[in-house]
Amino acid sequence: MNFRALLKLHPPWWPAVAWMVVIFVASSIPGRPPGGEGPNWFDEYNLDKATHFFIYGLLSWLWAFAFRRGTGWPLPKTLAFAIVIATAYGATDEGHQFFVPGRYCSLSDWTADAIGALLGAAGFYWYGTRRRPKTS
Repeated sequence: MNFRALLKLHPPWWPAVAWMVVIFVASSIPGRPPGGEGPNWFDEYNLDKATHFFIYGLLSWLWAFAFRRGTGWPLPKTLAFAIVIATAYGATDEGHQFFVPGRYCSLSDWTADAIGALLGAAGFYWYGTRRRPKTS
């Protein structure tokens, strides 16, 4: 089975939607209130913002891939839509966490989401421009 036939069976946006489901499920897990039992290595090593960069950078990259493969849009439009969707989803996820016990809604986390989305799109741009065959 070739790649085009596989895309017909599995649309290119499925990985992005699946990743959004993973994000939603993970952010639905109740957190620990500040000062809870035992050391919190996640906060101790300041992994929070790096995790936001990675999660939303990957989401942006997956949406850019989906738009590029599924629509044939030009790269600038593809990247813009991917950044907007990832950043908007980050905002809705921060709002969702407001209602989860032990979690909180944070502007700094959303900012990290948005920066991650920009970096993911930049990575896709780099990937897309490096893959093109060189013409003389």
